Amino acid sequence: MGWAMSTGVLAELRELPVAVHNDVLLYTDLCTFFTHSDEQDQAQRLFLGRALADAQIQNRSRKIRDKLINLPQYTVEATLEAMDTVGDSLAAFKDEVKHSAQYALNQTWHKICERLKLEGHRGSVRSVAFSPQGDRIVSGSADNTLRLWDREGNPIGQPLEGHRDSVWSVAFSPQGDRIVSGSSDNTLRLWDRIRWQDWLHDCCNQLLHHSDLVRPKTDAARGACQVCMDQAWTRRERAEFLVAQGKALAYYEQDADGAVAKFDEALSLDGTALEVEPRELAEQIKGWGTSP
Repeated sequence: MGWAMSTGVLAELRELPVAVHNDVLLYTDLCTFFTHSDEQDQAQRLFLGRALADAQIQNRSRKIRDKLINLPQYTVEATLEAMDTVGDSLAAFKDEVKHSAQYALNQTWHKICERLKLEGHRGSVRSVAFSPQGDRIVSGSADNTLRLWDREGNPIGQPLEGHRDSVWSVAFSPQGDRIVSGSSDNTLRLWDRIRWQDWLHDCCNQLLHHSDLVRPKTDAARGACQVCMDQAWTRRERAEFLVAQGKALAYYEQDADGAVAKFDEALSLDGTALEVEPRELAEQIKGWGTSP
């Protein structure tokens, strides 16, 4: 039985693109692996299950990147798929997001987040520095924050907050993976560069009121919705999204009871999420949906 299950997983691996499964396992390694005794069947299944999950995540991530390049009109769909892939990686690898999933999320994040000029600080800019790779810029400001920018001048994520006075000096580490800042508040601070969590949060916020996320119709959209709720949003943001879902249920589905349930859940997270009683709002919006 163990051999049959293991060979079934092996067959799935063989169906994946060569470029993917070659990075995960060499075929000769598999042949050697299957010569082990039956007592190691459980370890074999675990090993191959993780290898298959990794290969599937790599394959999905590759398709997402291809979609962004070749089908830019499906950027929102690709973003939902990238967020869903992050959720699958977290589930399969005990809270680890594989590099391929992070990279796909990063690419969709670049596509979907609003592009701005190098304008965003609320005070004078005191210091700037390029990363060693030349692909990032960090700035320090009299508004007590740092900001990251790509080389095209687009802001990356949210301002880095923590200093209590003007930031006068900023610098990247030689590897480009950390930033150090000096401030008039008499402190230095060490910052990690923007992480996948920040990309995920930005993507979720960009789609917080988008119909593809509010009214998910595909497995990827439903998965992305759950990832945003579990991994990205604050209580207030989750409440805002639940209100949006409730309104959609009342208007499009004529489901007042479902809307009330969403509104109640939102209020349990944030007592200021609604200004009117849930049932009253649900019935009012339901009526709008039936108006001629």
